[in-house]
Amino acid sequence: TGLRMESNQAAAKVPEQHFNNQQIIRLASQGYTGSTAGAWAKLFSANGLQSIPGDATANYQQLGHFMALQSQANAKAMGVQNIPGQLTAEAASGSTNWTPTAIKRATRINDANATGVELFNQGMERAINDSANGKGIFAARDFQNAWSRTYDVDAMRLHNAIQSGDTAEQNAVIQAVGGKNSPGAKRLAAKMQALDALISGR
Repeated sequence: TGLRMESNQAAAKVPEQHFNNQQIIRLASQGYTGSTAGAWAKLFSANGLQSIPGDATANYQQLGHFMALQSQANAKAMGVQNIPGQLTAEAASGSTNWTPTAIKRATRINDANATGVELFNQGMERAINDSANGKGIFAARDFQNAWSRTYDVDAMRLHNAIQSGDTAEQNAVIQAVGGKNSPGAKRLAAKMQALDALISGR
């Protein structure tokens, strides 16, 4: 089906996205003028985003715009129509207010959604190939519907932070949902368990 093809194609690009996102976070931490200006230009060029000579600020803000568009593409590949708190119209259309901190936050969300695409694809393929469900390719539709109801970008952010051993990001996600042992943290844990069950078919 179209969904399966789109998901497979998007998942194939995830390793490259993870690499690019790591570079963006590293460069944002170092700054985007002076000695790192060449690195920014190289990153833009490698991703088909032509930098504008002599205007590092505009390039930096343009990068945020393209990251927002990529995040939307990841959501679309999973069939998730609305990811609350993930994107705003300003982020999708570009903004004059991007800062290094905002870029890093947006990149972590984008990277979380890239992980979501990867796990969505794994779960969908498992569902399609599961002879016990007897639905074959139609299992993709059911899986997509269940995923859309369950998907949570904070769950993917926490997943990535745990996988990479980034305790600062783990704490940031937990704080964002209300702190340890809060109702929000308990909901997040339940979401992670539900997503894991969907992916594994348990």
